[in-house]
Amino acid sequence: MRIPLTPRRRPRAPTRRTSTRRGRMWRSGTSSWAKGAEGGKRKAKGEELLPFPALFQTDGMTLGLRRGTVELRPSSAEYPALFAQERGRVARALGPLAVAIKHVGSTSVPGLAAKPILDLAVGVEDAARMDACIRPLEQIGYVSFGDREGWGEYFFARGPDEARTHYLHLMPVGERRWRDYLLFRDVLRSRPDLRDEYQSLKTALARQHGAARAEYTARKGAFVERILAEFRSSDGVS
Repeated sequence: MRIPLTPRRRPRAPTRRTSTRRGRMWRSGTSSWAKGAEGGKRKAKGEELLPFPALFQTDGMTLGLRRGTVELRPSSAEYPALFAQERGRVARALGPLAVAIKHVGSTSVPGLAAKPILDLAVGVEDAARMDACIRPLEQIGYVSFGDREGWGEYFFARGPDEARTHYLHLMPVGERRWRDYLLFRDVLRSRPDLRDEYQSLKTALARQHGAARAEYTARKGAFVERILAEFRSSDGVS
């Protein structure tokens, strides 16, 4: 609750301070990739202003979501281009360490609503090469969380807590988890009925658990496992 100020000390409106700061940021001439404050996002009425603008902004679509929350947005035709852009950055950083870089997750499925975060699966030849990838990825803005789930996969995130924009999943290409990422994506791409079923489930869960992403993720896991169990026998991933 704000304490009222005396009439003699009339404060400058918060929106004016924000406008001034944003104006300085844009007058500084930073490009959409510069200084870790790229893009920019107009503040909607009643919306909390994020300390850092979203890292990626294109006409009509911005990547970036506060860590730990859930917000689904309609599928965007711009996702493939944004993935290709990030794939190039990761490929240049890792060089021959990366034998495959794939677009996975809901943003890789046309027509599927998704959190505005791109998921990349990066494959290496074997687990012995994974540690060598950490420093190059940190140098291009990723934060390493290691094998936080005990799945044999290193997890990385890009963007501040207020605006996560990319998740990167690093693992050997020979692991079943690598095949599962691609299989689930390919099934949803080829089966609109399952894609729409998954979207309905995610929409309901997002309403119930919008501020608790861990709960949201856990509850949709049963659907993912059902699809994988059904289609693993005809595993034709790309």
